[in-house]
Amino acid sequence: MSLVISASNAAYNSFVDYAASPYGVGARWSLDKHIRRIRTIYNNDPSVMPCDFPEVIAALAPRPLLTTAPKQDEIFVLTGVMKCLETAGPVYELLGARDNLQARFPEGAHNFCESERQAAYEFLDEVPK
Repeated sequence: MSLVISASNAAYNSFVDYAASPYGVGARWSLDKHIRRIRTIYNNDPSVMPCDFPEVIAALAPRPLLTTAPKQDEIFVLTGVMKCLETAGPVYELLGARDNLQARFPEGAHNFCESERQAAYEFLDEVPK
């Protein structure tokens, strides 16, 4: 396994929570440039999709991942991000890599402010290669 180090800023959510947001799952995720099958195969219905971001984030284990999720993000609502992290946590724990799953929850809306960018750069630089 090659080492992949990731830092995500407001970039994922459970489809169920995203569907409940003002943007709806079909509004953005099902665009041709993202995951068109959400629209063309699953009719924008999160309940019939074969996987969701909680499983995708868990599948990254044991690789290092820093998630920055602004508390007032109107697109990727915090409850959905938390579901993903709560699902992934036990997988990281099982693989002895609990410290590789990190998260930051700054105040603010959908944004990647300078302080959070700097924290992401530090995280990426500090992980042993």
